[in-house]
Formats: sequence, C-alpha cells, structure tokens
Amino acid sequence: MKTIIILSVALVLGVLLVAARVEPAADKGSARANRAEIAYLERINALGTPKDPQLLFILMAQYANANQAARGVAFLSARLQEFAPRLTSGQKALYLSAIALLRAQNAPNVPLWQRIGYVKDTIALLGEA
Repeated sequence: MKTIIILSVALVLGVLLVAARVEPAADKGSARANRAEIAYLERINALGTPKDPQLLFILMAQYANANQAARGVAFLSARLQEFAPRLTSGQKALYLSAIALLRAQNAPNVPLWQRIGYVKDTIALLGEA
C-alpha cells in the first residue's frame, strides 16, 4: 500500500513538473503581482501554524507558479523548524509534502553531480510525510 501511495505521489509530482515547464512565460505585471501575493502569503504563514491548510498550499502553489521553488523550500523549511514543537503529526505531514513538491520542481536546477542525492532526499521527505 505504501508503495502505491509513493508511486502516486511521484506521478503527481512528475505531472506538475512537466506542466510547470510547458506554461508560457508570464508578463512583467503578472510577475510583480506574484511577488506581492507571495510576500503577503509569507507574512500570513509566518504568524503561526495555519489553522486552515489551504493557506499553506496556496503559498506552495504561488511558489510553484512563479518558478520560485528554491525560495519556497527555504521558507517552508524554516517554518517547519520554527513551528515543530506545536505541530500535530498531520500538520507536519502537510509541511513535508509541500516542501517535497517544491524540491521536486527545483530538481532540474540542482547540479547534475548533486541531483541524485537531492532526489533521494526528496523521496525520503515524501516517505516521512
């Protein structure tokens, strides 16, 4: 059963990676709006553990859409460490899933000699989630 879940998540991540590469380039006005939305959502998510997981996933989606996966991984990893004592196991799994998805999107930007380890760490995150 775990194998099926991991394979399903990997398939979804693969589809999202392909979709992110196929999207047309955004215009400058759209890029500015994305940065403002990301800054706003970062402030909201930095206040404390989100009561509604949608806030976390909206922020994750904004990072993915703006091709700022590395920034998202850094921000969400910092929040995970900051909030760790107060997180339930379900909330921790949500953070780990969001971080793993953004890491998967960022994998092509990792140097080839580091990529295998990076992908293995990402899969481990999914397993932990």
